[in-house]
Amino acid sequence: MNRTKQIGAALILILTIISYQPVFQADFIEYDDPEYVTQNDWVKAGITWEGFQWAFTQFYAANWHPLTWLSHMLDCEIYGMNPIGHHATSLMFHIANSILLYLLFFQMTGKPYKSLAMGLLFALHPLHVESVAWISERKDVLSTFFGLLCLLSYNRYIQNFEKKYYYLTIAGLCLSLMSKSMLVTMPFLLIILDIWPLKRTDCNRFKDKLPMFIPIAGSCINTFIAQLDGQSVNSLSDVSISERILNTFISIVQYIYKTIWPDNLSFLYPYPEQINVWLALLCLLILVGILIAGIHVFSSMPFLLTGYMWFIVALLPVAGIIQIGTQSMADRYMYIPHIGLFWAVIWTFSSLFKKQLYNRILTAFFCIVLIGLACKTFYQAQVWKNGKSLFQQAINNTTNNYIAHNNLGACLTNPMESLAQFNRSIEINPKYITSHINRGKCLLSMGRINEAKNVYQSILNDKPTHIQANMALAEFYFQQHQLKKALQCYYNALKEADHLSVVYYNIGKIFKEFGKLVESEFFYSNALNLNPLSPVLNYEYGQLQNLIKGSSQDQMD
Repeated sequence: MNRTKQIGAALILILTIISYQPVFQADFIEYDDPEYVTQNDWVKAGITWEGFQWAFTQFYAANWHPLTWLSHMLDCEIYGMNPIGHHATSLMFHIANSILLYLLFFQMTGKPYKSLAMGLLFALHPLHVESVAWISERKDVLSTFFGLLCLLSYNRYIQNFEKKYYYLTIAGLCLSLMSKSMLVTMPFLLIILDIWPLKRTDCNRFKDKLPMFIPIAGSCINTFIAQLDGQSVNSLSDVSISERILNTFISIVQYIYKTIWPDNLSFLYPYPEQINVWLALLCLLILVGILIAGIHVFSSMPFLLTGYMWFIVALLPVAGIIQIGTQSMADRYMYIPHIGLFWAVIWTFSSLFKKQLYNRILTAFFCIVLIGLACKTFYQAQVWKNGKSLFQQAINNTTNNYIAHNNLGACLTNPMESLAQFNRSIEINPKYITSHINRGKCLLSMGRINEAKNVYQSILNDKPTHIQANMALAEFYFQQHQLKKALQCYYNALKEADHLSVVYYNIGKIFKEFGKLVESEFFYSNALNLNPLSPVLNYEYGQLQNLIKGSSQDQMD
């Protein structure tokens, strides 16, 4: 690496660490982090052979991303449950991605200052805070890291078409897809790079993309099955295809707007109750207008069209046509698509203002923008300090955010304040069962036992096998020492949750209370088969085995 590249990389490193300094005071967030780390026994156990097998063979948290799981396991192996280490790893990947992006464009274009501007914008833009500061979003920074290595290998490959670099390109793509299936559009993104800045014209520029569709097809199938298994894919009855398309137009324009003016950020933007058709059509006109402008100036400024097309194509997997979850858009979805917008803006402005005086003004303006982005990133990183600040920001910056109200209620320690948040969540969306269950738990903690019971029972009147409601009611009955009723609730939950070790464990615990040790051992064994690394399960199973041995010895005596 020559001196220019070293200075550029050092600048990115220093400014990124300063801007993201608040993440070193951040905790785990009570939103996905329990599933990914804090309550995941496979991950908490660190690097183990059983965990390695689990990562590659199981669909969990509505995803299949084995390398992401291994990354979290390695963090637990090194740092334990200290969140500072987990945040540090994510930040290191983000810094590496920013530097790799800088080096990639330096190699492809030979323009050091424009390439450095790319790396700095990527490093310091506030829309990327979610991908870096949210430990559960390790998959973003990890998949992008391997994706950029894939692009660097591809750039080397087309210099002299050495097969080893082509194999490294395929390997980088596979590793990226095993971290997150975001780059399933990679062949098309490479074709865009072939047009500009690589300016590739040989006849094999389409042919050498074909083998890439093999791992992409496998990743798509695995991801879709995982999302269905986790019940994360919304059906057309929930959100119609026309609504999804209209929302896609609006969200794409909002992404562009938030790139220019990153304000009113939120960890979740709720799906609107009703799509504004006229607004969607206006957004479509804006998107088509940018496309026409890019085509019109393509001969003199090819980077405008190619950058815009990269942005659109990279965004397609998460644009919302296949609706995943309840959000209409998400800041984290811009982590890779931003690359295209950044190069379109940087090279277009540089082309429009070629005179030396204009260049100096443009450089000064860029530095001011960069300072503003860094300050906003610093502030947004502070918001991720804990769940309370994060969910409160979402309530302040969005409307009718029932998930934020529910999550804030779960973070608060004052039962009356929590109850108010759960009630507000239910008021916005009466169908959001998680808020009802949390409300029941809150009422139970306040000693309002009958009200809590009625909450759970009302859910089960509509959905008798609902997992969360049955488990909550079972826990209620267990605390009231009504073990038979608790057992029935767990059996009802088991009809939908035969993959959850906690259900088997709780049934085994009730049989143990009854003194039926053989039945208890059966359910404890099932729980251990599903979660063999749980220290609680292993300890309790060992205790049960001692009881069974003692009982057998007494009978012999």
